[in-house]
Amino acid sequence: MKWVLLLSIRIYWLIPASKRRSCLFKESCSRYVYRITLKYGYKCGINSLKLRRKQCCAGFSVLNEGKVRLTDGSVIDIDLTKLVNR
Repeated sequence: MKWVLLLSIRIYWLIPASKRRSCLFKESCSRYVYRITLKYGYKCGINSLKLRRKQCCAGFSVLNEGKVRLTDGSVIDIDLTKLVNR
């Protein structure tokens, strides 16, 4: 199952970047899930995918310079120029 998840992510990467959603995080969601799956296995990869999906859905709000509140209530630092280019 681990390799199926990794293969799906690699296929997703074949989609041109201009057609994919941009990610709020410094390490993109797909790169993060790929790294976690490769290192810790399928179950951790799926759990990290669920966590990122929960955090990265629309509905975030900009708090102040460089701070964003995610839909799950957590706060992260971000480069605000990425939000402008969405």
